[in-house]
Amino acid sequence: TGRSEAGAKAAISHSGSLAGEDHVFETAFKQCGIIRVQDVEEMRFFNKTFLTYQSIPGQRIAVLTISGGA
Repeated sequence: TGRSEAGAKAAISHSGSLAGEDHVFETAFKQCGIIRVQDVEEMRFFNKTFLTYQSIPGQRIAVLTISGGA
């Protein structure tokens, strides 16, 4: 989606289509319990935090990336 203006422009030019407004995705992520981090340091913090907890029962999935899926 591109969080910044430059990122949004890059997403549009990369995909060749309108990527969408970031606030729409942010709201959907919050409703689904998705944690979206701002940078690599924040990602490391959450990784370390989650490693301290035992597994939560049930079906779960985690996706860790520093890119928009490229």
